[in-house]
Amino acid sequence: MIRIKALNDSTNSDSSDSEINHTTREVEEEKLNELYINALKFASSGSIDQAINLLEQLKNELEADPPKINDLILFNRLKYLTYKNLGLFKDDLDFLIDALEIDESDINLWIIVVSYYPCFRPKVSTKIKLYTFKALF
Repeated sequence: MIRIKALNDSTNSDSSDSEINHTTREVEEEKLNELYINALKFASSGSIDQAINLLEQLKNELEADPPKINDLILFNRLKYLTYKNLGLFKDDLDFLIDALEIDESDINLWIIVVSYYPCFRPKVSTKIKLYTFKALF
């Protein structure tokens, strides 16, 4: 919303500052979302290396301190999907486990981790083994 203020008005406008900050956060969230969408577009067109680069860039943005996203649900969703796709594209178990630690409800990802990575099973933490047991039974 556009606010018009008289030039000679000397009142402090804290509400407009918070609106600007809120708008800036929304723009930042949208940029990160677009980064993820563009990574998926590259992956669907077969440009996996470019998709990995965008996902790694997104991962770095999501791990920034302080977080650029205030909405915890959006933050966790983007982080989960970023780790999951990095794990699948790079064939990296560590990213898949990180994704499962964010959201352990993805049964398909559990099946992928357990069935395609049997040689890594000793590396998997007790917490992950417990989640796997719960998910499969």
